[in-house]
Amino acid sequence: MITIVFLSFHSENHIRRHLMEINLKFPIIVVDNSLNFEFKKEIEEQYKNVEVIIPEKNLGFAAGMNLGIKFSKTNYVFINSPDVIISNNSIEKLVNKISLIDNFALFSSKTLDDVGGDTSKTFFRCVIIQTKVWSGCIV
Repeated sequence: MITIVFLSFHSENHIRRHLMEINLKFPIIVVDNSLNFEFKKEIEEQYKNVEVIIPEKNLGFAAGMNLGIKFSKTNYVFINSPDVIISNNSIEKLVNKISLIDNFALFSSKTLDDVGGDTSKTFFRCVIIQTKVWSGCIV
């Protein structure tokens, strides 16, 4: 099983779009660095498998993602920035691929820009992390 972790900072509309478009069979954690308690209430009432975590302060990207990973209860975590669009069934395809690999710490998909250019080699914004080998920090 895999948990999807989003980090949000005034990205409520992006998060809403993701929740409407992605397969909600996976648990989802949203770390909301904008500290929006109304958003937390709205999302958790509408989606039973989504947990919105509000830290005491804006933690930034790395610490925010680390917090989301810490709250996950699955062997794998898919981290994603809210402005990255997830294509249909891409998470399922990644899960199928990682089930064939025993030993990995991080697994990334191909990432394309708005015009179809490959940004995968320079821009890791959506990756799968194996939680049992995660050292507790993204830098």
